[in-house]
Amino acid sequence: MLFCKRLNKKGFVSLFFIFSFVLLSVFADQDLERRKMLFIFPSDDIIPFYDALPPSPEVYCCNTDGSCSYFYSTQECTNFGGAVMNCLGKQSNQQAPTPKENLPADEINKSDQFIKDLIIALKASPLRYKVYDSDNYNCANFAHDLEQYLANLSYNTTFTSVIEYDAQNKIKSRHSITDVHKPNGKIIFIEPQFIKYFDTFNMIQDEQVFLNYALDVNHDDQFTVHNRQNIVEDPVEKTEGNKQLNIYKNSTEAEKFGFYFPSLHE
Repeated sequence: MLFCKRLNKKGFVSLFFIFSFVLLSVFADQDLERRKMLFIFPSDDIIPFYDALPPSPEVYCCNTDGSCSYFYSTQECTNFGGAVMNCLGKQSNQQAPTPKENLPADEINKSDQFIKDLIIALKASPLRYKVYDSDNYNCANFAHDLEQYLANLSYNTTFTSVIEYDAQNKIKSRHSITDVHKPNGKIIFIEPQFIKYFDTFNMIQDEQVFLNYALDVNHDDQFTVHNRQNIVEDPVEKTEGNKQLNIYKNSTEAEKFGFYFPSLHE
């Protein structure tokens, strides 16, 4: 009798485990079938793994100290204290380029009265309050508006496009900046997007708005440029390090040579 009781107890426990295993197997098979169906016919309320992957950062941004990085948005670039670099369309005029030439670079001496007055003018510029917008107000607008603003103050200004190549000689970015020509013939390059950082939590020193040191890769106190000439997007046309500097009288002239700035025509 005792043996039967023990057998019944053991049998009950065994039956319980067998029943549990079978039940779990059924649910597992049903879940597997459900997953197969979701893979074939994804549910609207379930995000597939391949859609949940974060996008790659595409905003190429450079800081006032010359360091560059990629970000997910232009706002992140602004928080970085930088300027958006990849903002122009492809240069389409493929005529044969005329020879490059050298222009003397200004040393950006803060005690120079010309530099002092220029900094005052930049700090008073309405560009301090402009916000970068890829569709409506990009680097072409910044460079165009600063060139016009300084020209109205009797500065001799021009418009420059900057094509940057990577280590494989593929185009990394197309950008535009403003430049000022001093009476002595020396040139000063300005990043218009840096103007908004003046006196903003000490994000920028006065002279950091100028790009002469960063662009003069050889530090030979001169810039090799394509000066108001036909240009070709080709690594052999690089003028300073991995960059190709192309100077035009203004954005209108730049467009005649093949650049197109959609945001200036809205």
